[in-house]
Amino acid sequence: MREMRASAAAQRAVDGGKAGSLGWLLAEVDRRFGGIMPSRLDLEQHGNHQLQIAVRRWGGAKQIEPYLYPRAVSLLPYYLAILTHAAGNPEPIAELGRDCLQDVPLLENRQALVWFKARAGRQQRRTFGRDAAFEPPALVRDILAWNERLRPLAPPAQRDRLFIFKGLRTVNAMSTITVHHLLAQFCDRHRLAAFALASIRPSVLCSFYRASGDLLRTRAVANHANIATTVRYVEAPVVRRHNHVRIAALQAAFLEHLTPSPTAPPPQAAAAAASVLPPGELVSMFGFDCKDPLAGAAPGTRGGELCTNFMGCFTCPNAVITPEPLTMARLLQAHDHLRAAAATLHPARWQAFYAPQLRILEEDILPRFAAREIASAESLLPQLPPLPELR
Repeated sequence: MREMRASAAAQRAVDGGKAGSLGWLLAEVDRRFGGIMPSRLDLEQHGNHQLQIAVRRWGGAKQIEPYLYPRAVSLLPYYLAILTHAAGNPEPIAELGRDCLQDVPLLENRQALVWFKARAGRQQRRTFGRDAAFEPPALVRDILAWNERLRPLAPPAQRDRLFIFKGLRTVNAMSTITVHHLLAQFCDRHRLAAFALASIRPSVLCSFYRASGDLLRTRAVANHANIATTVRYVEAPVVRRHNHVRIAALQAAFLEHLTPSPTAPPPQAAAAAASVLPPGELVSMFGFDCKDPLAGAAPGTRGGELCTNFMGCFTCPNAVITPEPLTMARLLQAHDHLRAAAATLHPARWQAFYAPQLRILEEDILPRFAAREIASAESLLPQLPPLPELR
């Protein structure tokens, strides 16, 4: 659809003055009918003979309309894609406003999709790549440009809605009722198994939890206030099986710790390693307070060994992130340091070691802080010691 509209815009620029061409036809509809395809009765009026011929030549009104504005069937894939990305509820996503995109302070390459969930009584949000072709920010911009000419024709109460479309006789905003009427045909057309709108949100959350294994991150994706709500969403049979496998692996690791190993350091060595820790607060390279970097929390490490994640793991269960300005300043410094390293490190090493940390920082941590908190932390950046070079 995006390519078709871009092609039409190019033809309008090149052939707009050539009678009978698609570019000329679209320009005439804009000039004489306000960008809305005229009815058959209007086309048959005196003076429209050349326009009638052009409409028939280019396949009729149904073929021409998508170049100008969307019908409900054309908006359905956009709605389903945004609903899936946002892991939102069907009704609030259908009621998205035209101002649903917000910039994220200090993250020029990210934008937040914002919507209101009446049942929760508060705003929901998720951040995405600003320029990723098939993520919500790009899809929303496509829709805004596509249906802008329909806004004046929509009922006043619906003019600020995102999913405005041209119906058979009137202009309306999409609702879940509209989607339900179109969903069966959509599944048949694309050879998909039948599904319900209400199944998308729990399916996305279960898949995210299975991939990440992190219930707190899943709660952030779901915009849940209480983690117990998230637990109810992800308690599917496939997730339970996945959890059983994880628990079995952890139990095996625990038993391995209890079994003496010829390569394991003696208790005296572990105690000696712990004794070299300096007194006071323990702060990792990227600004987290750590309860105990010698606890053996990272996979492959034992108690008494320095945690391999101490140099900047943003998902470690021992990490403590506080909204204090100094901690925020360290996070901002870490963000800039990681992005700068992308230009100097080998791409494969960058993707393996540092890209996941930057993604967690940009998608899950920094968006939780208000612009005021970020601004107060920025003033502390010059006072921080430089971070070591990433290799």
